[in-house]
Amino acid sequence: MHPLAVRPRKCQRPMPPYPFKPKSSASLRAGDFWALPLVGGQYGCGRVIALKQKTGTGSRSMLLAGLMNWVGNSLPTAAELAGRGTVAQGQIHLRSIWETGGEILGNRPLSEDSIEADHFLSESPGRNCMLMRGHELVRPASAEEQRNLPVFSTWGCLVMQIKAQALAQRVSGRGALHQLVRSGHGVARQGVLSQRGVTLR
Repeated sequence: MHPLAVRPRKCQRPMPPYPFKPKSSASLRAGDFWALPLVGGQYGCGRVIALKQKTGTGSRSMLLAGLMNWVGNSLPTAAELAGRGTVAQGQIHLRSIWETGGEILGNRPLSEDSIEADHFLSESPGRNCMLMRGHELVRPASAEEQRNLPVFSTWGCLVMQIKAQALAQRVSGRGALHQLVRSGHGVARQGVLSQRGVTLR
């Protein structure tokens, strides 16, 4: 190429408009979210935390997902997720999205909520156990980390929905606390109410 020639820019594939059903992880971005339908007409929310590298097994179908600390009476929105963290993270297959919410509803950058990939162990504690951050190997895990961190695992297709249902049950179990907060009694910081969702603190 002539030294003064302009190099052509790599063409970036435009993101599909929301909502959309992802056919592969290539159409996803960190921060994308989807609804998890629950018993009683409520919803939980899943969020894309990180995507696997473009090469290797499962690169087009596996991703690190997080269950958001949110339960609402209608579909989640970017505004509803503001300031919410994750209560659990694990690797999932795209079928987990297809068989629960089905569609990616929108995106909210993870950095706006200080969300990062969790730390995990690469395997059961032992001399070869490594510390992971999301999908990435970091270094050998310390003895303390091996005692306290979970082993990186792949969740079945309905695990996020089951975890979201358990979260909703914990939220509903705090009904008495919510009544105290509404009436001005109790400590408001123990439960933050919004018009459509509840965050546990």
